[in-house]
Amino acid sequence: MKVTRNKVFVIPYLNEKVLLVKDRNTHEWGFISGGVKRHESFPEAAERELYEETSGLLRSMRGATMTHFETDYRPEELLVQNRQKGEQVSSVYKVFWVPITDATVRRLEGRFVPNEEIESLKVGNYYAFKNRWVVCDEYMKQAFQVK
Repeated sequence: MKVTRNKVFVIPYLNEKVLLVKDRNTHEWGFISGGVKRHESFPEAAERELYEETSGLLRSMRGATMTHFETDYRPEELLVQNRQKGEQVSSVYKVFWVPITDATVRRLEGRFVPNEEIESLKVGNYYAFKNRWVVCDEYMKQAFQVK
């Protein structure tokens, strides 16, 4: 059975740098992300995830631009669960690029408090981060046609 999940990526950026978050469970770096709840629009889900994953330090999506991304990627443990249920899952992402300022970067890096999902955050060149979430690399290759 084919199943489609609605998801968001939120990518705060400053010039050529992006904000990445480090997942508490997998210790992988990736974009702010999450699923869209039944009662939410994509922008509402993006704002909620932005707020939650930055421990309330970022709320505004002012000036955001949006792109679209679809993938069949699933982490191995979820693939096993999906196979057991007879599901073939694909994800439809709305990707929100949110401009931030130097002052915002200083505030984020100086005041971020780890939370249930995220152990740390950092702003830098995307490709300088090691141990990145595979689906983020997939998006970046598609978005910027990187080989």
